[in-house]
Amino acid sequence: MTTPRYTGDLDKLRDHPNFSWSLGAMNTYLRELDLRAVDAGIERAQRLIADGARHQDVMGALSAVENGLAKYPDLQKEQQAVTDAYAERYGLRGWYRYTSTQPGEEGQRRMYVNYIRTREDGDVGRYFASSGVAGGRYLDGSWVKVVDRDSHKVVASFGVGEPKDVAFRKARSWIYTTESGGC
Repeated sequence: MTTPRYTGDLDKLRDHPNFSWSLGAMNTYLRELDLRAVDAGIERAQRLIADGARHQDVMGALSAVENGLAKYPDLQKEQQAVTDAYAERYGLRGWYRYTSTQPGEEGQRRMYVNYIRTREDGDVGRYFASSGVAGGRYLDGSWVKVVDRDSHKVVASFGVGEPKDVAFRKARSWIYTTESGGC
């Protein structure tokens, strides 16, 4: 039996299960499968942009492409430039990048799309209230934390020493006041 070397024809490799695979051939095959999926994502994003789709949908597609390239940092950097240019052109907020700590993804750069807003939207929709795990309190004793969708950082906590419904009312009031510019 011979060990095939990748020649650019994935179907040839996939359709011949009797070949003995070398580690190099398998790694090449898996990389090309990843890149095929990324190419399909790029085509989808381009189609959405050409069709004038909502920014939420376009950013979701661009995020899928970036995350698909997480194992290939050099290629991911090129895609990040595309995403940054699109977001800058329309003044989009409500998304961010982070370094994953999930098992199997440690150290990989990821992109997360939350609620996409434009400059014209201002801060409306920027914050959301999050309750504790299984409806319980957080470790600091609070019932509710307010999270910034642009950075995914906690910006306020409510409910230490008070009922849960009061904490939620205070959180919603804080969000309304902050998003409306303190009016």
